[in-house]
Amino acid sequence: MAFKTYAPTKAQQMRAVVARLQERDEEVPAPADVVAAMAAKGVWVSAGHANRVVHEFTRKRFSRCRRANKVAEKVATPASSSCGKPEWLDVAAKLVKVCGGFKQAKARLDEFELVVSAFQP
Repeated sequence: MAFKTYAPTKAQQMRAVVARLQERDEEVPAPADVVAAMAAKGVWVSAGHANRVVHEFTRKRFSRCRRANKVAEKVATPASSSCGKPEWLDVAAKLVKVCGGFKQAKARLDEFELVVSAFQP
């Protein structure tokens, strides 16, 4: 049994055109440019459809990492220590951010504890 292969949709073709235009100009292409490029291929698209595809293609996606970094930066600001949180929480948040994660920060703290214990009588 063979798999069905489908021709790319107009939206997929427009996304490819937008990507090509962005590589060439490094700017967000105008919907009129997309319509002209599609007309050169022999595919008719409306300006509204091109506008929607360009907008969706160039928008920034939601990212959990970006959100987590914003939360870590918010916790690590000096102003947050004045709102009732202990200062060590700010320091811990900065350490986790600098080390690249909780496990790495814990490993560094364990190494530091060994060094400190070696110098204690």
